[in-house]
Amino acid sequence: MKKIITIILLTVFSFLCFGCDINQTPKDTIEIEYDEIVYYTQTGSLKVKSYYENDEVTVKSLNSVVLSLEKINETEYLMTSHGIGDVKILITNKYGYRKEIKIQVKENDEFQAINGFNVTLDTNEPYYMGKVYKLNIECLPNHYVNDQYTIIDNPDFILNKETMEIMFKHTGKTILSVYSEQKNIRVNQVFDIQINPDVETYEILFVGNSLTYKHDIPAIIQNMITSDGAYCAYIQDTPGGSKLYEHELKFKANIEKYDFTHIILQENSSGTINGYDLFETAVKDYAKLVEDRDVQLILYQTWAYNVERWNGLTKYEMTQRIVDAYDIVGKMVNAKITRSGEAFKAYELFDNTLPSLYDDMNHQSVYGAYLSACMHYSTLTKRPASSNTFRYEEIELEIQELIQTIADSISFAE
Repeated sequence: MKKIITIILLTVFSFLCFGCDINQTPKDTIEIEYDEIVYYTQTGSLKVKSYYENDEVTVKSLNSVVLSLEKINETEYLMTSHGIGDVKILITNKYGYRKEIKIQVKENDEFQAINGFNVTLDTNEPYYMGKVYKLNIECLPNHYVNDQYTIIDNPDFILNKETMEIMFKHTGKTILSVYSEQKNIRVNQVFDIQINPDVETYEILFVGNSLTYKHDIPAIIQNMITSDGAYCAYIQDTPGGSKLYEHELKFKANIEKYDFTHIILQENSSGTINGYDLFETAVKDYAKLVEDRDVQLILYQTWAYNVERWNGLTKYEMTQRIVDAYDIVGKMVNAKITRSGEAFKAYELFDNTLPSLYDDMNHQSVYGAYLSACMHYSTLTKRPASSNTFRYEEIELEIQELIQTIADSISFAE
């Protein structure tokens, strides 16, 4: 449908409306001819003719994302549609003339706008964590031409947007969201990610505080396991200074979302002594929540404070109290024990001139972090730390090898 508008601008009208000098305004017309409707993915025409002498006409689309303009000659414009909706075209000239016209961009039977996405992976097998797949995104209808969309980032997967290769980092239900801003359409595709039975795999939940996260012990463990050719991923809930019982809400949310193979629980060093009842109750409550799941519970035995005495206890008396607390509770819930506290004691007794395992009164140094990681590695894999090939660059090679030996002496003590 074409529409023709002829504008007759009288001198007096121009003077009243635009404030122009009556002697400077021509008595001619501007004529506009255009297609009122442009169908999606097709084009329309717009003609703007001015009879003003030496006039300068400007034509502009106010939403070029939906409808763009291309000037063909002095009076003709090509309108190209890119989306669906109403678009205003602004026409002005140097004499103060201003006119907005409305163009409707509509769907038709042959070319419809996007109304959804079909999101698939190039496999007929179950979806496994740690495996790379090709992601296919088909716009619906499938003859949709302008296939601009956004894939929403998600920490549960890694996506190469150039090759469309995707790897799911974790187990459980992972949501992949595809969004079209143009049509305000969002499709959430849920993938049920499983553990690959053909690959040695560890999906670990760390629950604790800074005695877990300082110097990134989980990442060291992951690097050690990965260097063996296995797959390892982890989630951690380790805010500084937190007590074990304070993690209940986050714990429930995590076990609902992910299918963990191992859960590692770490209490404050003093909490196993001064707050033993809270420690025991928390561990038993968490064990109850996962009793019907195929998951190994591990208690992360920490170490004594780096002081001669604490609450009347010598350093090694405090170590023994921590050891006893973890052993008692571990037996109650049939949990394994990562004996980092005992390894700290063995390291210090081996040679008191070695680099300190502490950064301060309580927190581990890079040496303490690596020693604890070695203890976790053996607890998880049942392999000696000395067999692992990961090079921890933060410490000297000879110290790394010594720490591996000391860790093995505790992990595999008869």
